[in-house]
Amino acid sequence: MAEMIARTDFGKGAGVIDMHYKDDADLEGEYTLYLKVARQP
Repeated sequence: MAEMIARTDFGKGAGVIDMHYKDDADLEGEYTLYLKVARQP
């Protein structure tokens, strides 16, 4: 699965995926996390 993610462009570049994270309602925070998956030699 990681190999496929590393080769695929999901709109932010090859191997970059974004995840949306929302805090508890009392904290009111919303974040987008960008993760880069790459093969290391």
